[in-house]
Amino acid sequence: MNKYLYKKIEQAHSAYFENLIFIANEVCRENQSEAFEEFTELETAEIAKVLGWNSEKTTYDLIEGEIKDEALAGLLLRYDMTGFLAECRMPECADFKYNKGIERPSSWSVHHGICRVFWIYAESIGELVEKLEEKAEDLFLEAVLKSKSEKQEQNAKEKK
Repeated sequence: MNKYLYKKIEQAHSAYFENLIFIANEVCRENQSEAFEEFTELETAEIAKVLGWNSEKTTYDLIEGEIKDEALAGLLLRYDMTGFLAECRMPECADFKYNKGIERPSSWSVHHGICRVFWIYAESIGELVEKLEEKAEDLFLEAVLKSKSEKQEQNAKEKK
């Protein structure tokens, strides 16, 4: 199973887990871990989004109240969310090269010093890896589209 997960992570366009938080363990800690504290410092809307919760004011107020009391992990436990939170990083991809007639890039540069940071929640490590791979693919395609758009703009300027 772990080799399978390794292969899935390897296919995630160099995205990786920076911090992994096991919520069931976080609830048992006397003090919040540094990684969980970083999660609670996100915007309330981002926390709700990561957890798959709605964007209503009552939800935001609940999250903010629990963070203020340093009890967000307990709230997650009450909602049966005892899985994993992960802080993930996706290095910047640039300098895309294409083979003639092929839409998807054949090569590109990866800049490990410049990363997009995002958080994901899942009930299992397997699901966490799947979500990492999905988000990495979305970010990769976003970078490809941005690169194509910039190249089109550059070509238009050169023609003037």
